[in-house]
Amino acid sequence: MRIEHRDMRIDRKGQPPRHAEPQRHAKPRWAKGQRFDWKKNRYREVHARDYRRYHLHAPPRGHRWVEVDGRFLLVNAATGIIASILMMQ
Repeated sequence: MRIEHRDMRIDRKGQPPRHAEPQRHAKPRWAKGQRFDWKKNRYREVHARDYRRYHLHAPPRGHRWVEVDGRFLLVNAATGIIASILMMQ
């Protein structure tokens, strides 16, 4: 004889409890003209000597290349506006 145990607890709202599931964080979708938050995002800045290594052109004055989630973003350093997006190969 097999006995099946079910979790019959309910929370304060009368709903079954939410079981702890691993949260899946979606990668942000970058778009030209979108604001890049320097404090929120993990990024790696591409330094002046590394442009050729990644086949990038030198950024215009006041812009920086940053690598985020396998993409290169050309970001305005003052405003944080994304000027260009390149996929890494």
